[in-house]
Amino acid sequence: MLHLPDKPWSLKARDSLCFVQSLWRPLLIVWVLWCVFLFLATFANLYDLRHAGSHITLQTQLIKFLAILLPWPLLSSGLLIYFAAKNANKGIAWSQILRLVLFLVLVFLPLHVVYEHAFFVAYIRRQALNWEAIVQALSPLQIWVDVMVLLFILSAHLALQYWQHGRQQLHIASQSQQEVLRLKLLYLRTHLEPYFLLSSLEGIEYLVVNADSPMATRALARMSDLLRYVLESAQETSISVESEIRFLRDYLDLQNLACANCLQLQWEFDGHDWSAIQIPPLLLYPLFDYAVRHRQVMSKDQASPMLVRIALEQFTLSVSIDFNAASPILSSTEELEAARQRIALLHADVAAIDLMTQAAPTRLSHRIRLIYPIMELDDA
Repeated sequence: MLHLPDKPWSLKARDSLCFVQSLWRPLLIVWVLWCVFLFLATFANLYDLRHAGSHITLQTQLIKFLAILLPWPLLSSGLLIYFAAKNANKGIAWSQILRLVLFLVLVFLPLHVVYEHAFFVAYIRRQALNWEAIVQALSPLQIWVDVMVLLFILSAHLALQYWQHGRQQLHIASQSQQEVLRLKLLYLRTHLEPYFLLSSLEGIEYLVVNADSPMATRALARMSDLLRYVLESAQETSISVESEIRFLRDYLDLQNLACANCLQLQWEFDGHDWSAIQIPPLLLYPLFDYAVRHRQVMSKDQASPMLVRIALEQFTLSVSIDFNAASPILSSTEELEAARQRIALLHADVAAIDLMTQAAPTRLSHRIRLIYPIMELDDA
């Protein structure tokens, strides 16, 4: 059997310190509540006694009720510590609860009844303290009250225990869901990076095969900048639209080198500060790659500009690319489907990637559009 080594003393001390720090506030609340109950019981009893003609003092009544009620806050504190320790050790079993109930009923309750009536004999009746006097002073009504108070305290702590356990389970489940979501997003995002690399290398390979060494050298230099952006953005969860557009311009320039300047683009922006608007890295790349790949099947004499519109309306980013193709195109690709899954995980109900086709006299006019909510804007 494999035996794991015990925790070092420093780790045990740190765990103990964290345990104590997590308990001081609940313990303080317990004692404050019992102190409030003590003062209310004292003043109520003092009012009744003075109304009956007794001249007992407030100090005497406080001492009396403090002595009678002291075991209850001590019991509450002990139960709080017990349940907290069991909860720290992955919950409390029904067998442990049963043993606790037996201890309280068979040990604590009899001792408390004896203590309470012994105090009544010695302090109230001013009699000699002995077992016979304690037995004669036993009050079935007081014992019944003690049983009810014990059951109330135990029930309250059990309810608190299961409520805290439920909160912990919900927190763990929430963390697990967030981790699964993070891994899914990471997978979908990393799926784009090798695809981007292959897509870029294809263009460079074309230049090398066709003995266009100067163009290939320029393409490699441009590709190094693109790879630097991809590697740097891999460490970030969001990046500015301005940075993403700069990356896309470089990527389109690289593709333009590979097709001998057959790509023409027109950019239309509204009047926003795009450096202050954050989006996930490589969010727009699949749209442009899809448009470029289908646009590149056309011959040079059919060339017409691709129109790129980027706008922000009511905290919603709209990016559309209008392009022409000589024949019907695929309704989706693996990369485009990965992009759809990615935005669905981030904003299932309000984000979308749409493809639209409109018949024209000589060719098909296509549009690919991204709708993505922008939750926060910087003040810049």
